Amino acid sequence: MKMLLNDSTGNKSLTHTLSVVAFIVVMVKVIVGGASIVIGSFSYSFGTIDSLSIAAILGPVLGAYVARRYTETNAPQEDSGSKPNDGKE
Repeated sequence: MKMLLNDSTGNKSLTHTLSVVAFIVVMVKVIVGGASIVIGSFSYSFGTIDSLSIAAILGPVLGAYVARRYTETNAPQEDSGSKPNDGKE
């Protein structure tokens, strides 16, 4: 849990961490797409990434992050100091 990034509220967030990592992976793949490395007899070619792959990677991850943020902002906040009202006073 030490490796998780903090979200805008200062809490550790798995969805925020996954969103940032997925975005960085896609951006690196876009930047180095089509490049190749040749060292002596060793050759490695980075393939390109298409829009369907980008949507398959970023869509669910960013969707989960947005859904979590929406749920956090619209969920009723419970007062931790109050007792539940069971109708008996």
